[in-house]
Amino acid sequence: MKGERRGLSQDEWIDVIDALERTVRRYELVNKVISLGYSSRMRKVLADMAFLEDGMVILDAGCGPGLMSELLLSKLNKAKLYCLDPIPSMLKAAFDRLKLMKGEFSLNFIQGIFEQIPLRSESIDLVVASYSLRDSMDFYGALEEF
Repeated sequence: MKGERRGLSQDEWIDVIDALERTVRRYELVNKVISLGYSSRMRKVLADMAFLEDGMVILDAGCGPGLMSELLLSKLNKAKLYCLDPIPSMLKAAFDRLKLMKGEFSLNFIQGIFEQIPLRSESIDLVVASYSLRDSMDFYGALEEF
């Protein structure tokens, strides 16, 4: 496994990013179709399973328009959240969705990729990657970053 690259080629990754950029406004509809109607239910299951505590530091890796982040924050009163995504328009959609959340939240939006997360090692309490890890160029490298 170590050293073995599993994931999208650079050309495939660019194609995926281009496709995702075109779906920002219809992101949940697209996810619903490709997940056979389970996308929002599975996010809720993940949020319900997460060991959440007020004050924790959360990374939503591949945050898209912030749907998973919104679910997590709705269960907390206080948290520091990092939303990581390579697509600026997704980060903008996440910001627009999360800026009015009720609670004491530090919201941070980072344009970047899984394989090179610009945060200090061991500075995150919880990492979630909802429907996004599949789009990594290096699956194992991304998991090592987490």
